[in-house]
Amino acid sequence: MAIYHFNIGLKQLGKMNKRRAALLHKAVKKEWEKATNDCLNDLRARTHAAKKIDLGALLRGWATKKRHGGLEIEFINTAPHHFWVEFGRKPGKWPPISKIAAWCGRKLGDPTLGYVVSRKIATKGIAPTPLMSSLPFQRFAKKRFKSGLDKAKEDSTKEAIRMAKVG
Repeated sequence: MAIYHFNIGLKQLGKMNKRRAALLHKAVKKEWEKATNDCLNDLRARTHAAKKIDLGALLRGWATKKRHGGLEIEFINTAPHHFWVEFGRKPGKWPPISKIAAWCGRKLGDPTLGYVVSRKIATKGIAPTPLMSSLPFQRFAKKRFKSGLDKAKEDSTKEAIRMAKVG
């Protein structure tokens, strides 16, 4: 779970007037939304490239939770099996044979292989395929959100200069 947090309030802006603070806040929210969409698209592309698509639940499951007025973003996946794809599974307990049999029917063409595959998972486990927790995604997200903040700062400064010339 990756959380990127940026919070700005009117009291924290010191000598900056309230109108300029509101402009900065609006610019940050706009850039934050663009960065969030870029990160979601990147996660979907990574999921597709990892070839972890069966019914498409993992690919369609990428979403965000917004907090603090949309300035704190949490990337989540609502697919029930996301945790095992992301972090793998240790050997031990057997996975549900019925679900594995259904998967074997779709992927391998023979649902009777469900028992064999379940046993293999129970003895060997499942290797992790980090999508959200991978270092390349973390770097991409950090870089994208930082560039969004820089652009918001630049846009709000230009707007403030324009307002100063008009007023």
